[in-house]
Amino acid sequence: MLSLLEVRNLGVVEAASLELPGGLVALTGETGAGKTLIVGAIGLLLGERARSDLVGASDERARVRAIVDVDGHEAVVEREVTREGRSRARIDGELVAVGELASFVARAVQVVGQHQAVFVTQPDQQRAILDRIGGIDDRAWHRARERLADATAALRRARDDHDHAERERERLGFELAELESAELANPEEDNELTELVDRLGDADALRAELFSLHRDLVGTNSITDRLGQSARAVQRAFPALAERLESLLAEATDVAEEVRDQFERLESDPAALEAAQARLAQLSHLKRRYGPTLEAVIEAREERRRALALIEGSEALMEELEAERLEAERHLEQAASALRAERDAAAEVLRRHVTEALGALGLERARFEIRLEGAEGVPAFWFAASPDLEPTPLGRGASGGELSRIVLAMAELLGEGRESIVLDEIDTGLGGRAALGVAARLQRLATRRQVIVVTHTASIAAAATTHFVVHKELVDDRTRTRVEPVRDDARVREIARLLSGHPDADVALEHARALLQSASSESGPSAPADGGVML
Repeated sequence: MLSLLEVRNLGVVEAASLELPGGLVALTGETGAGKTLIVGAIGLLLGERARSDLVGASDERARVRAIVDVDGHEAVVEREVTREGRSRARIDGELVAVGELASFVARAVQVVGQHQAVFVTQPDQQRAILDRIGGIDDRAWHRARERLADATAALRRARDDHDHAERERERLGFELAELESAELANPEEDNELTELVDRLGDADALRAELFSLHRDLVGTNSITDRLGQSARAVQRAFPALAERLESLLAEATDVAEEVRDQFERLESDPAALEAAQARLAQLSHLKRRYGPTLEAVIEAREERRRALALIEGSEALMEELEAERLEAERHLEQAASALRAERDAAAEVLRRHVTEALGALGLERARFEIRLEGAEGVPAFWFAASPDLEPTPLGRGASGGELSRIVLAMAELLGEGRESIVLDEIDTGLGGRAALGVAARLQRLATRRQVIVVTHTASIAAAATTHFVVHKELVDDRTRTRVEPVRDDARVREIARLLSGHPDADVALEHARALLQSASSESGPSAPADGGVML
């Protein structure tokens, strides 16, 4: 609900403050007096573009301030526009983005005019209107649709993986055969083989060295022969030297025995060396192809085993995923069927109500249809202004005034709510019985929510429980707009002006009093029209 609206320096509205009660509030005034600016002020709070030409002459900025009730909590909302076109928005004094302000205020206020009524032509809005009127919750259908989308995506991924794996089957089989033939088990085998090859490769060279050394020590003309001969030769002349030579001879003989023992223990195995070298070459090839280490080669073998197993098992997986997709599809069909049934019922209620309401709103020959499309019954509103015309989609088949009356007809079915609805000159082209029908509809709607209507029609203004008049006057060579509440004789004169253009004509005054009396008897006692102040 909108309980207060303050406007400062907005166009010709220098300063106005309107305290707005519940019920039906009428805003009237001569053409060009500034009624549209009052509605425009609310539009600024709802995020409409801030134009610099909106700023009046009395200050460098325009300001709109309001108190709105959102979900049972009152909040002060405000929007300022500077002459340079900059804009600021606040909620309870805190700066917010204009979009955030608009979303917040839209929970409390809705403006419907001949231009704004176009929202009812939008597919998303038509679906929302029908579902709200029918109390329809489409979340189960959305969940079912998401479930089917997920199942379809999972099956598609599995098929892609399977197709890719099938293309890789031959290569994977060849590589796995090569890897399995190596019978790898020990990731350190290459290091151990390197040590064995080094050891076996050195054996022949060591045996040759030991053989040559043994021959030099004890063979013909060997070191031990020369030491023995020299010891005997110097025995008498140099006994001490001979003794030392004999010691060397004993040591050399002992060394020769050790050399022979080592030679005999050191075995040469050319076959083992050749086998170790061949195995090491095989492992080096595998490491070059599949990984820098034997551990990586072993992992490559396991990966290929898993990939081939996936190919073998992918058929079963795809069958399982296809079964899940079919189940999700059946679930979606059931949810769509249930949703369509609910929308069928709601569409019939809405069609009958709007058709009956349009007859009372001056469109008794009009045809309104709701066509449901798709399995879930997406609604599309169609309209024809007369029976000789074929219905067309609402956006093409209805004028602005007709759209406004269709919105008014639907608004009664939208149930209780805290929203205020602002109707901007939806009575264009109405008169007589049709205007009385609109007035009655507005009174009925105002029992459920606050309705603010900008009108030129006397019967609609007379139906209001609160009535404001917008006056334009010239003060000090400057045009000013005043907004003031009217009641009693002042209200009678305003109704008379709307009827005839002459607020003091006796016939018009009598007719005005009759309208007010009739409207009062239909709606109950009128609320006092003291909710606004001109500043």
